[in-house]
Amino acid sequence: MSVWNEIDAFTQAYVDAMLWATSDNSNDQGGEPLDKNYSIDDIAESAMEKIVADCKKFQEENASDIATIPHRYTNDGDWSGEEQCGHDLFLTRNRHGVGFQDRIFIDEDVRDRLHTNAQAYGEVYPCVGDNGLIYCE
Repeated sequence: MSVWNEIDAFTQAYVDAMLWATSDNSNDQGGEPLDKNYSIDDIAESAMEKIVADCKKFQEENASDIATIPHRYTNDGDWSGEEQCGHDLFLTRNRHGVGFQDRIFIDEDVRDRLHTNAQAYGEVYPCVGDNGLIYCE
């Protein structure tokens, strides 16, 4: 089965956050956010395999906490608990200063566990390769 068939709402939200929060370093000011010129289709298969594996593992290890995250309607749209967690996994593991700890609608103990568990995954650095595909270092 292709890794592209394993992209659930959690993983899609993780990718969306990754593309939104990462710049392409195309100039001295950092360039443009990746989501301006790239999409999930521009992610190298090897990077996507790692993304899917990390997202799947995080969901399995934190299933009971993720299940407590409510569905929300916000100014940014309609977010399932899984989508919010996928988004926050990327931001938290990369120490963007936002993520699980900002979710006041989540029980404090759950926030703390998800935050700690996300940071344990370590940072990942998306970058555009010479072939125009996005890789994760």
